[in-house]
Amino acid sequence: MKMQNPLTSLDELIWQQFEKVTQYAHTNYGWDKYDLSEICCSAFSFMTAGSCIYLAIADYSLGNYVGGTLSAAGSAALSIPINYLGKYKINKWREYDTKQFLNSGAIKEPTFTGIRPAMVSISALLYGIGVLTATGNNILEDKQFYNGQYRAAVTLGSFMIATLGVSFISLWYFDDQLFTPPSAKKPFWKTTYEAIKNKFNPKPQLEPAAEPTSKYSLEHHLEATNF
Repeated sequence: MKMQNPLTSLDELIWQQFEKVTQYAHTNYGWDKYDLSEICCSAFSFMTAGSCIYLAIADYSLGNYVGGTLSAAGSAALSIPINYLGKYKINKWREYDTKQFLNSGAIKEPTFTGIRPAMVSISALLYGIGVLTATGNNILEDKQFYNGQYRAAVTLGSFMIATLGVSFISLWYFDDQLFTPPSAKKPFWKTTYEAIKNKFNPKPQLEPAAEPTSKYSLEHHLEATNF
């Protein structure tokens, strides 16, 4: 029996956690995996813009105005097309998968790979570097480390780039979830508020209904409750 790659096994475990998020979003908000993918796409483009801006700040703090200007310009040049093209592609996936489901009832099965967990480890490493830098550890032995503005920009840029990676990986996991037919969307803030309110103010439990006392009443009860 062939042993499964540990990274592939880890990928399946992570996929299962994203499956829980997908099911929760579908049950409570009427969102599907494509809606969640679009949220990740927006986060990816936002983090792209943020990382470029912090790179620009780092350059400006060192007097590199040309490099800083190019980094700032790259913020809009990269983030806007990424957001537009990413959501366009996601909608194409939605159309294709829906057509396949309606025509044949077939849905795309998830595929597991060791690449995604490896990418997660890179983001974790970047978060770690950001934390160490923020606490005053010159782990990269950067000569400009003691320039306060430069260090702050590099630290925040590391967090942005790490989150950029997480957004991309999350999009990949959501896209690889099982297809579900579309359902009515619920307003996010109103639904969330009502869920929180109901959690702190639970509805009183109703008394259990009396069980039917005869075969006829049982059959009549079942007929009355089935549409």
